[in-house]
Amino acid sequence: MKLNHKIFIAIAAAALGAVSLQGQSLNQAISSVRRDLDSALQELAQMRDQIADERIPLSQEVEALETEVIDKTAELSREQSLRDNRQLSLQQLQNEVDSKHEEIEYIGGLLRDFVRSFGAQIEVSEKQIYGDEIKNAEVAAVAGNLSQKELFETQMDIIAEALERLDNVVGGKTFEGEANYEGDIIPGKFALLGPTVYFRSDSNEVAGIARTQASSGEVTEATIAVSPVFSYSEISEVIDSGNGFLPLDSRLGQAFAMEQSKDTVMERIEQGGVVGYVIIALGAVTLLIGLYKIFSITSFRVPSGSFVLDLAEMVKRGEKEQAADKAKSFGGLSGEMFLEAVENSDQPRSLIEEYLSVKIIVARRKLEGMLPFVAIIAAAAPLMGLLGTVVGMIKTFKLITVFGTGDARSLSSGISEALVTTQLGLCVAIPSLIIHGILNRMARTKWGQLEQDSIVFLNDVKED
Repeated sequence: MKLNHKIFIAIAAAALGAVSLQGQSLNQAISSVRRDLDSALQELAQMRDQIADERIPLSQEVEALETEVIDKTAELSREQSLRDNRQLSLQQLQNEVDSKHEEIEYIGGLLRDFVRSFGAQIEVSEKQIYGDEIKNAEVAAVAGNLSQKELFETQMDIIAEALERLDNVVGGKTFEGEANYEGDIIPGKFALLGPTVYFRSDSNEVAGIARTQASSGEVTEATIAVSPVFSYSEISEVIDSGNGFLPLDSRLGQAFAMEQSKDTVMERIEQGGVVGYVIIALGAVTLLIGLYKIFSITSFRVPSGSFVLDLAEMVKRGEKEQAADKAKSFGGLSGEMFLEAVENSDQPRSLIEEYLSVKIIVARRKLEGMLPFVAIIAAAAPLMGLLGTVVGMIKTFKLITVFGTGDARSLSSGISEALVTTQLGLCVAIPSLIIHGILNRMARTKWGQLEQDSIVFLNDVKED
C-alpha cells in the first residue's frame, strides 16, 4: 500500500511538473520522470525485500497463533466435556441419593411395621420383658427428634431382641413375671416353650397355661387358665429344672381353647332356658318309662311249647284237676289264661277261644301299656326344640333392636337358646324313638308267643 502510494505521488508530481514546466523541454521531463521512476522502483525493491524478510516471522507467528487456537479449541472441548461429565455425574449422584433416600424410607417403614407386629404377636406375658424396648421404639418413630441413624439403631435393637427370642422359643426360656389369676395378680415364673407359655406361682398353689389376652389394653400380666390335663408338679418341674413331660397343643392353642370352651351338660341345659328344662324332663320321663317297661316285659312269663302240650294231654286224659294245678303253678297272667282254658275245656272250641282271646287282649294291653306315651314324647321333643328355637330367635331379635348387632355377647344367650333347644329336642327324640321301637318289639314278641301257645292248646284239646 505504501509503495503504490509513493508511485502515485511520483506520477502526480511528474504530471504537475510537466504542467508547470511547460517551457521545459520534453527530454528534461522524461529524465525527471525516469529518475523518479528509478527511485520509486528502488524503493519498491527495498519494500519487497523488507516484506520478504518480514513474511517468514509473520507466517511463523500466524502458524503459532493457529496452533494456539487449535490447542485452545481442544482445551475448550475438553473443559466442556468435563463440565458435561460433571453435570451428568452430579445428576447421577443426585438420582442415587434420591434412590437411597427412598430405600431408607422403605426400610424405615418395614422396621416400624416390624416393631408394631412384634409387639402384637408376642405373648402378653413377654411384654414384661420387651415392653420397654417396644415402647421406646414406637415413641422414637413418632417423636421425630432422633436422626435416621439413631432411629435405626433403636429399631435394630428390637430386631436383635426378636432374633434372641426366636432362639429362646425354639430352645425354651424362663423368666419372672406376674399373672392374672381369677382377678388376683400373683408373681411367679413363666416358661416359653414354642407357641405355649406355662406359668407357676411363687406360692406353689397355681399353675397353668398363660393365655395371650390381657385384661385391659395397658396391662401386661397374662391371664392364667388352669387346664385339667396339667398338674402343678408337672409344670413346676419343667419350669424349674428344664426337664419333664407336658402335652403340647399342635394347633397353637386352639385345641386348648376349644377344650376350655366346651360346656358341661348342666351348662348346656341352662342355655336352653325353660323349654330346655321341659325337654329334659320329657327325656327323663321316657327313660323312667323305658326302664319300667323293660322290667315289666322281661318279667312277663310266657309258657313254653312243651308246657302247653303237657297241659293239653292232661286235659285229654281227663286229669283236669292236675292240669288246673299245673296252670296255677305257672302263675301270672299266662297261668290265669290257661287255668280258665282248662276249667272250660268241656265247652265248645269257639267259647274256649273267646276266653283265651280276652286274656290275650288283657296281656297285650299290659305289655303295650305306656308305650304310646313314649311315642308321643318322641314326636313332641323335636317340636319342643323348634319352639325353643323360635323363642330364642325372638329373644335375639329383641336384643338386636335394643343393642344392635355390634355386641355379640349380648346376642349369645338368645342364639344359644335357639340352637340348644333344637339339639336337646333331637337328643331326647332319637333315643325315645329307639326305646319305643325296642319295647314295642319286645311286647309284640311276648303276646305273639302267647297267641301261639293258645292256638297249640286249642288244636290239641279240640282236635275236631
